[in-house]
Amino acid sequence: VRNHNQLNGWSSDENDWNEKLYPVWKRGDEKCKNSWKGGCVKAVLTSDSPALVGSNITFVVNLVFPRCQKEDANGNIVYEKNCRNDTGLSADPYVYNWTAWSEDSDWGNGSGQSQHHVFPDGRPFPHHHGWKKWNFVYVFHTLGQYFQKLGRCSVRVSLNTANVTLGPQLMQVTVYRRHRRAYIPIAQVKDVYVVTDQIPVFVTMSQKNNRNASDETFLKDLPITFDVLIHDPSPLTPPPFSSLILPSLTQCPMKTLAYLQAISKWLKKECNLTVFQG
Repeated sequence: VRNHNQLNGWSSDENDWNEKLYPVWKRGDEKCKNSWKGGCVKAVLTSDSPALVGSNITFVVNLVFPRCQKEDANGNIVYEKNCRNDTGLSADPYVYNWTAWSEDSDWGNGSGQSQHHVFPDGRPFPHHHGWKKWNFVYVFHTLGQYFQKLGRCSVRVSLNTANVTLGPQLMQVTVYRRHRRAYIPIAQVKDVYVVTDQIPVFVTMSQKNNRNASDETFLKDLPITFDVLIHDPSPLTPPPFSSLILPSLTQCPMKTLAYLQAISKWLKKECNLTVFQG
């Protein structure tokens, strides 16, 4: 039996799932077949990992449509003008005209009683301003729990890491599109995120008039600037440290590792910070 700490605002994946309304992809399924006109939709998942435990980590999903397709201002999927794909120019400007579907059904009447205005677990859609133009359902899943979100071709979700186990974790997102009174899975994506109890610190070095900074070799008798950046996705993150300028070199070439170790000791002594070595 899995035992995970409760994530704020998330639900157990042992809850009931309406597979009639939201079919589940199974192993061996041809995931692109009949799920989207003109090809496959790709979901790109990113985050601001690594995250300091207790802070918020934000995940962003962007949908990439087949060539010549885009989302318009009304949430419909249309063909780009003068764009030619494998089938040539389309006479129909719409790939999916969800606005017309709304007018022909009870989707657009705002009724809270509609049986298809719900998420996979049966919870009703939130009727925020413009929700009728949101035609994709995103299901985020991690640590045995899920979070559902109605959105357009790009959505973001923030997760507080107070109850997340330290170390690397896996986030999976499944994306559904509207299809009349049901939903069709169109994309699935996974990505690893990291939660740490050490302050992630990144250091860059530079020297004025250095023509090749990537070789990590610096000129004698010229100051070196160390930029120390604390990475923490929490909205309460303090601003980065100001540049730290160390005395000029007395030997050439400089050993980069020794200077980084010196920076690490200085951060520990002055700020009680531990450098995250990733």
